Amino acid sequence: MPIGPLPFEGERHFSRTDEPAYLRKQLRGGASEGRSSGRAEGDRRRKIALAILCLGCLAVAGWSIVRFLLSDPRFFLASVELRGRKFASSSQVEDRFVSDRGRSLLRTPLEQRRREVEQIPWVHSATVARVFPNRIAVQVEERAPVAFLWTSEGVSLIDEEGVILDSPPHASFTFPVARGIAAQDSLAERRVKMQLFLALMKDLDRGDSRLREEVSEVDLSDPQDARAVVADGSGATLLHLGKENFLSRYLTYANHLGQWKQKFANIQSVDLRFEGQVIINADPPRKPPGQALPSQGGPTDRRSSGPQGVGGQGAGQPPRASASSAASQPTPQPSAETTHLPPSP
Repeated sequence: MPIGPLPFEGERHFSRTDEPAYLRKQLRGGASEGRSSGRAEGDRRRKIALAILCLGCLAVAGWSIVRFLLSDPRFFLASVELRGRKFASSSQVEDRFVSDRGRSLLRTPLEQRRREVEQIPWVHSATVARVFPNRIAVQVEERAPVAFLWTSEGVSLIDEEGVILDSPPHASFTFPVARGIAAQDSLAERRVKMQLFLALMKDLDRGDSRLREEVSEVDLSDPQDARAVVADGSGATLLHLGKENFLSRYLTYANHLGQWKQKFANIQSVDLRFEGQVIINADPPRKPPGQALPSQGGPTDRRSSGPQGVGGQGAGQPPRASASSAASQPTPQPSAETTHLPPSP
């Protein structure tokens, strides 16, 4: 019987039970980590699937709610609630929502409607909100007029931004009249002119808020010269106040008016734009019947006594008329005279 090779001397066969303890622990640890990793991956996938399912349910529920709100007549626009209105036309506001009636509130474009409401002249700003189930709330802030304005259509109002406003039929205001502004002017042009008007009024208010009550009109035709008409017991006087230092110039007029009236009859206008002197445009002293008017009493423009009134004959005096032409005038015409003011103490 053949005999197989014998093991070498000292050779030993190892079984699994003969492995060292530290090797057996490593094998068991690797298998455990593999099973844990598989369970974690399965849990993650189940969570993702559950999240997708929840999102799908929410989307379906949300779409169902939206369809319900869009189609149920209980959520169709039935009324527009206007708040903050005093002079703005409620019908003009409601007209902006005509196309939204009979439709769901969700179909109303709030931002677009807000811009349309702000196009109404009396509306300065507006907010538009949905009020479920079937209302729209509009909160408006109206413009504040600061002056009357003569237009081809009659008397209107104008605010500080130059926006022309219809005069409400039952409203009462106390403002000066602004002249030199036309409805055909651009909004930017009207705004610039109204800035001159506001600067004048604010400067007068620094002295005394009652001073503005003495101003009946302001001509804004010339952006370099605010021309104010003021009234006293003897009539109205046109003041050339320029574009700055309104209060000090007005006080110069008020403080010297009594003195000027003693010297000049029926003062028509006073130009206060020049430092240390004024140009007074007044009727000449009345003469006894049969005495001719002085030749230097020629006609001048009562609304504009510019720098040409300063200086001597020919350099700045207003145009002069001959004695014959002056005598033919039916009524005395104003003449300009430069009056120097005493230096301030």
